[in-house]
Amino acid sequence: LAPLPPERNAAALAFFAFVRSFAQTWGITISATILQNELKKKLPAAFVSQFPGGVEIAYAAIPVVGNLQEPLRTQVRVAFADSMSIIWKVMVGISGLGLLAVLLLKEVPMHTQTDDKYGLHVAEETVVVDAEKGESKRTSVSS
Repeated sequence: LAPLPPERNAAALAFFAFVRSFAQTWGITISATILQNELKKKLPAAFVSQFPGGVEIAYAAIPVVGNLQEPLRTQVRVAFADSMSIIWKVMVGISGLGLLAVLLLKEVPMHTQTDDKYGLHVAEETVVVDAEKGESKRTSVSS
């Protein structure tokens, strides 16, 4: 926001909040996709056969894990741990790219002036006279 004049900060901050929310949505989507795909590869076939096709295994499997018999419970937990490990590795890579992008930014001096009139509107009162009816009407106009 530093390169912008203070009058433009509100719009820029709103755009920044939108981009941040959008990026969070993508982060969750990427993580969920990785988890789902890795679990399909790594979960034991005996465990996967308990769920109907088309079910999101990651969400359906979590409540069932506690009731499993050994060694199936350990195999499922290891599959979840390995899948989460891949999510961490991918997200660290994406964060590393973001960190490298920071090196491309240029230094911009901060503003020292402020916008004291932001959001303030001065109301002007006008009088409209209707000569035929002999009436006058006051109206306020914001500028």
